[in-house]
Amino acid sequence: MNNEECRQLLSVLSDIHNEDEKFLKNVSDKLDRQPLFLANSASYVGRVKSVNPTFTWEKYFDKLNEGERQNMDGYFQKINSSYLGMKTVMLAVQKNAEESILLEHVFKLFSIISFDPLPQDVIIQFIKSIDPQKSAEDICLQLKHCSLFFQTENNDIRVHSVVHEAIVNYSSQTFGCKQSENNSKKSAADLACQVAWALNRFEDREDEIKIIPHLIKFITNSSFQHFLNKLIDVKSSKQKLDERNWKIAKYFVDVLVRFCNYKLATKVLYEITEIQTKMLGVDHIDVSYSYNELGGLLWKNGEYENAKAFLERAMKIQAKTFGTDHVNIAATYNNLGSVYNDMGEYEKAKDFYERAIEIETKAFGPDHVNIATTTIIWV
Repeated sequence: MNNEECRQLLSVLSDIHNEDEKFLKNVSDKLDRQPLFLANSASYVGRVKSVNPTFTWEKYFDKLNEGERQNMDGYFQKINSSYLGMKTVMLAVQKNAEESILLEHVFKLFSIISFDPLPQDVIIQFIKSIDPQKSAEDICLQLKHCSLFFQTENNDIRVHSVVHEAIVNYSSQTFGCKQSENNSKKSAADLACQVAWALNRFEDREDEIKIIPHLIKFITNSSFQHFLNKLIDVKSSKQKLDERNWKIAKYFVDVLVRFCNYKLATKVLYEITEIQTKMLGVDHIDVSYSYNELGGLLWKNGEYENAKAFLERAMKIQAKTFGTDHVNIAATYNNLGSVYNDMGEYEKAKDFYERAIEIETKAFGPDHVNIATTTIIWV
């Protein structure tokens, strides 16, 4: 349904007043323009307004945001036996999961990512990481014939927000109960890695921006902690970082930075740097590069004191490893210059910028591109 059709449906069934119309689009978006859910919502608002004239769509929208859908579902089930509530949708999810192990896997995937469009090849990669024998054709056919999924013009797969909520609820109630506690933890860790590997397929794609809602949901989900635990290669005789998972975690940081989500990028980088530090030691040169990157992100977040602290730690490690005039330390000097400049300490900023330029001039010559990107700012 388009916006006008949603507005008309909600207006007619709820006898809405003009001042409430600004919230119709919000409600339509929240319910993913699904006709039956919109009709149920409008009926609910209309009935409540008949006994409480002060009730508005704004208040209803607040109820949705506060997670009161279950209470409203219970009300509708009492007054209307044909009401399509969350329980009904969950039964549909359960039925599809019981009839198809492939769809059960897809539900697991969507339970920890967003309901936004997801390219089919990402889903195919996810399924094949679990069952390599599954053909892409079989996966696509089952997705197409499952009424809980929508296929966009670009062959992306998405679900209604209401269906997504049902999938999340069903997953939390079902998947963990099928195994012992130890097996459940292992299964959760395996699932987290499989999701991360699938999302990694967005790297270097033209439609890379589609990863953002899914990545945000994944990172803010408890499953992400299971993935972080997998950064350590426990199969190795000597504990070390798992190279594949480490590269994926760094990709997640990079893509968040590219799309300017600096706060979440900082959170992820901080968490993986803590793991890196435990594995390699606080004085390892690779840790210094992570400190340098953390300092840069904190600077972009406006957290200048924290940024300075990490950059100084990076500088100390690099100076100890390479010496104070090595080219590898120039980027840290430059970042410190930027931090001090934004803190208003212009003389210190000038000093660090000049040291960076001096090192890079000796290493690359005065006409190298690196020199052009290192700027002295002073007043």
